Amino acid sequence: MSEPSFSPDKFDAQFQRILEATGCKTQVELADILEVRQSAISDAKRRMTIPSNWLETLHKKQGLHVVKTVEFRPLE
Repeated sequence: MSEPSFSPDKFDAQFQRILEATGCKTQVELADILEVRQSAISDAKRRMTIPSNWLETLHKKQGLHVVKTVEFRPLE
């Protein structure tokens, strides 16, 4: 199952909320919490996706309840 992608504005807002909630200032700090490489953070930003397993990790390790929304777009 592929991860849903966000529009740039919505992705940036979601990503910023994650940084603020974790107290992270850099991708490296977030990668440490998620136990992934910094390049995985960069890849997710480039694809504008937030993997579901990251949300699970944030919930387990940080006690954060993150709700992921799906944006529907009309077929072209």
